Amino acid sequence: MELSFKNGLFDLVVCKAFIQHLPRKGSDKTALREFYGVLKPGGCLLLLTNSSQGIGKGAKSVDEKYRMYSPDEVRDKVLEAG
Repeated sequence: MELSFKNGLFDLVVCKAFIQHLPRKGSDKTALREFYGVLKPGGCLLLLTNSSQGIGKGAKSVDEKYRMYSPDEVRDKVLEAG
């Protein structure tokens, strides 16, 4: 939950299918703040995660312990992180 890089080091941070697996409540927000911290001003975050969209009406995720995000939830979390 703590990246061991100095702040403002990277132009790009890639997070591929990771944040939905973090176990603690709020840990996705903590991870996004860490990503923001290591990005240079104007840097980019490429975030790929699962979606609650398109899994079928009333369908459940394959594994209930993983979070499912709507596009609005992801946007709000990223904006909140910075």
